[in-house]
Amino acid sequence: MMKPTLISVGVLEIMWVWNDYLLPYLVLDRNKYMTIPIHIQYLQGSYGHVDLGATMALITLSLIPILAFYLTCQKHIISGITAGAVKG
Repeated sequence: MMKPTLISVGVLEIMWVWNDYLLPYLVLDRNKYMTIPIHIQYLQGSYGHVDLGATMALITLSLIPILAFYLTCQKHIISGITAGAVKG
């Protein structure tokens, strides 16, 4: 009974860590270890200049792995959500 719940919590935790911005921004060296969310933020230039093509391309590339992971684990997430909703 715990398997779907643990898998759904694991998937949500992986998605949260994948999109984390604040901790890597504060801890990591910005030039050597730049994560994807930090790199997306650095695409904004000074004085409000934004390269929209590069920004949208990087956002799309950052969505592909987590979306593929979610779609492969979708069955377990749905069963975990419905297992918690049943009274009994």
